[in-house]
Amino acid sequence: MLRPEPGPGRLHKANVAGLDTRLCDRAMPSDPLLLRDAWRDVPHRTRLSEHNSQRAEILTRHGTALDAGLPVYADPRSGLSVFTSEFLARRGYCCDSGCRHCPFIAD
Repeated sequence: MLRPEPGPGRLHKANVAGLDTRLCDRAMPSDPLLLRDAWRDVPHRTRLSEHNSQRAEILTRHGTALDAGLPVYADPRSGLSVFTSEFLARRGYCCDSGCRHCPFIAD
């Protein structure tokens, strides 16, 4: 079960209890055509609107998690854990769950 982080902006690997973080060590998909342009840093427009009032904070938290090599960050509004684009890309497929940072969603 994923747990929200203890306070705004804090990133701790302990917050991914039950998550197999070894998936983060997988190689990227062998077919780069599967990944959309700018997949690492910019969520697809249908997953995070440019008009979302929390967009800047979401992108900051996502970037901080990527830099720290963490598979998740806390959503600033709900506190729920959100998978990073890097984690999802290394998983190697789209699970059709509507992940905010899915690198496989087509433009």
